[in-house]
Amino acid sequence: MTCTRTDALQAGQSYPPIELSVTVASSATGPFANVATVSGGGSTSHQDIDTVVLVPSLQVEKTHKGKFSRGGHGRYTISVANRGQAATRGQVTVTDTLPEGLTATRLEGDGWDCQTDTLTCTRTDTLPPGDDYPPITLKVSVSRNAPCTVTNTVTVTLTGGGSMQEHATDQTRLTPRRPDHGRKDPHQRTTESTTTPTACLSIPSKRGGLLYAARPSDASVTVLR
Repeated sequence: MTCTRTDALQAGQSYPPIELSVTVASSATGPFANVATVSGGGSTSHQDIDTVVLVPSLQVEKTHKGKFSRGGHGRYTISVANRGQAATRGQVTVTDTLPEGLTATRLEGDGWDCQTDTLTCTRTDTLPPGDDYPPITLKVSVSRNAPCTVTNTVTVTLTGGGSMQEHATDQTRLTPRRPDHGRKDPHQRTTESTTTPTACLSIPSKRGGLLYAARPSDASVTVLR
């Protein structure tokens, strides 16, 4: 690639700049050294080197669908994407941190090496820029005494081909589970005392939306049938 001109350039002045646009291959890893040389006009040649380093940029996202009920089960989805300018190299590790009240029952994803006991998933295949890894599914059980809302945190770490770490959170509201009293004679009237877990109150916020606060309910509740 060359650019030429023949008009005189006075001492202390500069020619208008030259712009060079390039496209970067998805498999490029860098760094790259771009060399420009100027010669002629009665001057000795001069060379300038500009080094360009392309790096990956991992983004992690965590979501859930539906409602989580106390004493029930729930499912989270973890997504990892490369929003950088270079493909990943090295090991990608996803680590989940469950809040109090949730217990992991299964952790899996296509192409991922997942360990439910440590809540980690790893892989070493490259991820080109603009692409996503297959999602990771985390299944949990919910304690009957879990808080009204829980925040689940996930971290993605890249080591080996440039180091980086990103975090994401997902806040989940928990709903009471309906008691199962079984089938009984509708004409039979009985009295039963039960202890219910902490209840959640919905309080309107001055900024809009709802705030959820815990209300202890350790007292016995009388149920008439």
